[in-house]
Amino acid sequence: MDEMVAFMNYRIIPSAPLICSSSSKETKDEHDKAPQSGIDGILQRLADVRRDMSKLKLELTPFRHKYPYEKVLTSSEEREKRIKSRQEYEKMDNKEKARRQMEFDASDFEGYCQGLTSYVEHFEFITLVSPMHFTYYTPRQIPHYLATYGTTLQILSFKIANIDLDLKWPLKVYGVVAARDNVDRRRNILFLRERGNFQEITQEKPFLCLTGPSRAILAKDPVDLEVQLKLKGTTASEDRVLITKRCQYSGYHTDNGLYTLTLNNRICTTELSLQQLYCQSVQATFLRVGGFVKGNTSPFIHGGRVACSSPPHGGQGTAPPTQVVLLDSCYCDGGKMPIGEEDGYLDLSRHVVSVELRRVRDVSEELEETLNVFIEAYSDSSPDSPPKVSAKADFMVKPQYCGISEHECVLAGSTVKITIAWSPILRTNKVIL
Repeated sequence: MDEMVAFMNYRIIPSAPLICSSSSKETKDEHDKAPQSGIDGILQRLADVRRDMSKLKLELTPFRHKYPYEKVLTSSEEREKRIKSRQEYEKMDNKEKARRQMEFDASDFEGYCQGLTSYVEHFEFITLVSPMHFTYYTPRQIPHYLATYGTTLQILSFKIANIDLDLKWPLKVYGVVAARDNVDRRRNILFLRERGNFQEITQEKPFLCLTGPSRAILAKDPVDLEVQLKLKGTTASEDRVLITKRCQYSGYHTDNGLYTLTLNNRICTTELSLQQLYCQSVQATFLRVGGFVKGNTSPFIHGGRVACSSPPHGGQGTAPPTQVVLLDSCYCDGGKMPIGEEDGYLDLSRHVVSVELRRVRDVSEELEETLNVFIEAYSDSSPDSPPKVSAKADFMVKPQYCGISEHECVLAGSTVKITIAWSPILRTNKVIL
């Protein structure tokens, strides 16, 4: 500041009088009493600023030890600082390390949620786009600028693969697992349970009972995946965070599109198994499965399982299992199959899957059968032992661009009816139809 004032006093000279001159003596006297030039005003203001800064500096002196001035660290100082921080971290016990990591994950997730405000009003808002948006159209009526048969992300399973520290099986898990795509950037729920409706996870049954997605996940652009799971304690105050993570799936090219996304911390390891369908695909909504005649014996008296999968592409040989489980009585209350008493239809856990569109020949419009449906009935067995299959049936389904299809199969002498709704995927919800 002093150097600036000295410089202006020495170097800045007005090129012309800043006050008009007058031939009269009276005007000349007034001019002598006026400030010498506009520079004086500037210098006065600089002096006032310097005085105010000195005053503020004195007022902040008592807090100097709490808020030291920042200084630019050299590379060696920065390296020493990182080494010291690492040494302090290594001295912590595992519980303290886990606590530190949990705090970091929570802070990272909070920042991520705040960043979503430019896309959605609130990060917890759930997608309202229907998986049957174009079901009741005819193929020629579907507007190409609103619908797509693009690549999708198939969610296969979510597994708690390992636990550490003081955690013990079984785990009473509740919380949310969700995905976000560019259709509306809202949560597409894969798993959602409140504290009072927790799922008990055992080492023998480590999979979450998924209920979604509620519509196909469009994977043309990166997909955000969110995991917020907690463990129920004796009281609400004793509840613990199991894992809080967020990540982005950008499409990892593998031979069959299968990929396992591992999310872990110091108390658990989780695995999200998924499959990217690179070909054109549609979304299939299972509306009804069952339809047993009232009074007849159901083949699911001891439980059962409903699943589906896509057959491998030609030339790939035997592909690993990629089944999407729509319902498994092992994960239902009491191990019983949820069947409607009046209509005999099953209450599926999941309803929506993505199905590839493969043409019989490149030049043909005829589609291959690319959806394999599996239905199994369990026999009477001990609750602690793995279920045994007493009867099973499977059949192939040819997908449709839109509309509804009905199918039947025979399981243990009973006819099972299946109704499926077909629809392409809405590109974005930002347009009004």
